[in-house]
Amino acid sequence: MDIQKVIKICKKCRQYIVIPGEKKVQWLGNDIAQYCISNHPKFTPEYLTAMAELEPQEVEISFFKTISLPEGLDNSDYTDDENTVQISSVTVVIDDEKYIPLFTSKGLRFLNAKYLEPFKKDEFDIYERFSPDGRLYFAVKVGMFCNAIIGDEKTGIRFDMVHEFDKLAKQLKNAYDVMQTEAEIRKE
Repeated sequence: MDIQKVIKICKKCRQYIVIPGEKKVQWLGNDIAQYCISNHPKFTPEYLTAMAELEPQEVEISFFKTISLPEGLDNSDYTDDENTVQISSVTVVIDDEKYIPLFTSKGLRFLNAKYLEPFKKDEFDIYERFSPDGRLYFAVKVGMFCNAIIGDEKTGIRFDMVHEFDKLAKQLKNAYDVMQTEAEIRKE
C-alpha cells in the first residue's frame, strides 16, 4: 500500500483521522475510509503536517483527530459475516468523480475509485461487511489481511442518471448487434 496516496486522500478532504491499533499498527484516513499503516511513527498532527507538506494556512483549515474505531465497524482480518464483492470491469464518472460499480448482496453499489488508489500496485479483494444495525461497509484485503475499511458512500445517484444508464445500455446492445452482423457479412 502506498502511504503517500493515503496522505493525498486526507489532504484533499482536509481530514486526518487516526485510529490507534494494536502493537505498531495505526489506521489513517478520513470519515469514509481508513487505512492500516504499520511500523510508522505515531501519527500526531505535527507529523502528519510534515508528511503532507501542509502550508500554515492549510493546517488551519485541516481537521486532525484521534478516535476509537467507530462502533459497529470491524477492522479485523476476518469476520463471520463478510462476503467477497464482485468488482465491475468498467468505471463510471459521476459529478467529476470516478466510481467503480460493485456487485454486493444488497445490489449494485458505487465505490469512489480514489479510495482504492493506495492499492494500485497490490492485488486486493473487496469484501462486504455489515454493522450490527445493518449498514454496509467494505474491507479491502491484500492477501488475508484487512488493509482498509471503507464506508458505503452515498454517490447521489439520481433518477435521471438511472434513465441515462438505461438508454446507454440499450444503445450499447444495439451497437454490439450491428458489429456482430457486420462481422458475419464480412465472413461471407
